[in-house]
Amino acid sequence: MPAAAAQAPPAVRPAARVLELDTLRAAAILAVMAYHEVTFPLVRPLTRQGWAGVDLFFVLSGYLITGILLRMKPRAGYFRRFYGRRFFRIFPPYYGFLLLAFATTLLLPGWRQPAGVWLQYLFYLPSITALWSNLGAHMPAALWMSLIVCWSLSVEEFFYLLWAPAVRFLSRKALWRLVVAIILAAPLVRLCVHRPGHPEYFFFPARMDTLAWGALVALALPGVTSARGPRWALLAVAAATLAVFGVTGGNLDNRLFVVFGYSLLAALFALLLANVLLLPREHWLRRAMRNPVTVWIGMTSYTTYLIHRPVQLFVEHLADPAAHALPYRAAVLAVSLTAAFAVSGLSWYLFEQPLLRLKDRLLSPAQ
Repeated sequence: MPAAAAQAPPAVRPAARVLELDTLRAAAILAVMAYHEVTFPLVRPLTRQGWAGVDLFFVLSGYLITGILLRMKPRAGYFRRFYGRRFFRIFPPYYGFLLLAFATTLLLPGWRQPAGVWLQYLFYLPSITALWSNLGAHMPAALWMSLIVCWSLSVEEFFYLLWAPAVRFLSRKALWRLVVAIILAAPLVRLCVHRPGHPEYFFFPARMDTLAWGALVALALPGVTSARGPRWALLAVAAATLAVFGVTGGNLDNRLFVVFGYSLLAALFALLLANVLLLPREHWLRRAMRNPVTVWIGMTSYTTYLIHRPVQLFVEHLADPAAHALPYRAAVLAVSLTAAFAVSGLSWYLFEQPLLRLKDRLLSPAQ
């Protein structure tokens, strides 16, 4: 055996998939779908807060990506492997969705958009241009409602772009300081840029603290020896979050909510995540969170997030617009949800999984 091979450190094995996190993803996507699709008056006061599912996605991403990067940090090929894996996981469904949207506008001349609009989506720019570029201003409502989910993917892409170098080149202590600085700075950014129409909701620098809360969990959790502190913190932050929601109604145009509400919500989700992970693996809650239905919903949630809105709009287009009876509306909703999950499942098994297997072959760590 060559000496260089004999001295090579053992390969870093990827962390085992934590199925409970898929269930948290399922909760996030179901909340977002409820926000967009479940508008019955009796439950609307609850479902209209479902936009917060995106914040749960952000916290989970911050936690998972930071953990991945910390594990990869000592290894050669850090950037190639990280960005390569992100490429195979994120780009194909996103650009497939974007291509389908673009093709639809070619078939419907009234839907055609200037090249500058598509370039912003092509390069994941909506969360950067949100303060001065109102992409939906001249779009047909159905096209805008289909594309609006792209803002959060833009936030995530810029997080990946910036966070990988931060973890690679900063010490753990410096990374702690950066995370805390982001958590403190983002509310000030929101305060400064807030105006009617809440463009700060879509603005990357104003939303990065939610991802930073997830990163904080990844940094802090290995040093936590007792669940008592996180449990009491979760209860305290939950009470504060409910109080702010009670005072502001969760109104995204309310300045108090803009400054403090997002931060409390991110802290709540981060503490919820930490408390789940601190439970013994055989705790009844963790066992319940490993059930195959919610795990499957979470596992396929990326594509569901991308396509659920256009699927809903298409089903509603086929429905009778004059039918207002509750059973009929419930049936349309059921068809819409079933169709979205069916499309996501087909995408997962026929398109995404083969790409992920290819990713594992091309980017596997050296043995």
